[in-house]
Amino acid sequence: MDLKRDVKGIEYKDLRVVKEGEETIDRKSKIKITRAIEVGHIFKLGTKYAEALGAKFLDAEGKENPVIMGSYGIGVERTAASFIEQNNDEKGIVWKGEIAPFKVILISLEVKQKKVKNISEEFYKQMDIKEN
Repeated sequence: MDLKRDVKGIEYKDLRVVKEGEETIDRKSKIKITRAIEVGHIFKLGTKYAEALGAKFLDAEGKENPVIMGSYGIGVERTAASFIEQNNDEKGIVWKGEIAPFKVILISLEVKQKKVKNISEEFYKQMDIKEN
């Protein structure tokens, strides 16, 4: 088999591992290598599954065509993990308001004591917490 002759559109590329500080291909900046996490993905599935399922649409001329399908996903756990990696200190997670599981947690100790219960309830009212 001659790949150039037998496979249409084949391309050859020289591949290697890049190093920190090398110029980018456009020579406008330097390569910076950092850790990353995949939080979402997109896969073009093409027409394979549409054809198997008989999923079709009518084009402008009224001709049936298989639907081009895609798969899209966002990893909720990975999104939270990537946030935590970037927002923490020596005491643990530093929650930002946009992603925090709770705006405020109010814990009243010794609520059987009327004074503590009353102060806690008054403080809660003063916080003026509004539901979304």
